[in-house]
Amino acid sequence: AVNKNTDEIYGERIKLDKAEAKLLVSKAESIVFSALPPAKLHEDPSNWQCKFCPYWAVCHGCKIPEVSCRTCSHVTPEKDGTWSCAKGKPAVTCAEHLYIPQIMPKDFEVVDAGDDFVEYEDQDTGEVIRNKGNSREIFAGRMQT
Repeated sequence: AVNKNTDEIYGERIKLDKAEAKLLVSKAESIVFSALPPAKLHEDPSNWQCKFCPYWAVCHGCKIPEVSCRTCSHVTPEKDGTWSCAKGKPAVTCAEHLYIPQIMPKDFEVVDAGDDFVEYEDQDTGEVIRNKGNSREIFAGRMQT
């Protein structure tokens, strides 16, 4: 631990609380193995907790998260800590990445979907965007950096 007044690092032992430990493990599992992203801390983007979060723009629908296995519809987390890819090739640079629709900006409405594509309509512009394994190319300017 770190002394908040002096920044001195020190060791500390605490008594195991089995009930609390089980609760925390259960909470972690529900986040890791959820098919959907966790709920926002707050619906109001001006809330103080949200303002300091590095993912504010993604969470409140202004930006799209970067392409990764965790943002892909084809991926499933496994109990052993690995990921299973329905396309058989988990990699950050996968050419078949398909965004999970629930993490897209709030003004993107799903208008059509299949096993290997999702089509969105941007409610602000009327533009129809087809996500078919080309996430990096079609969303490059809208991604969180």
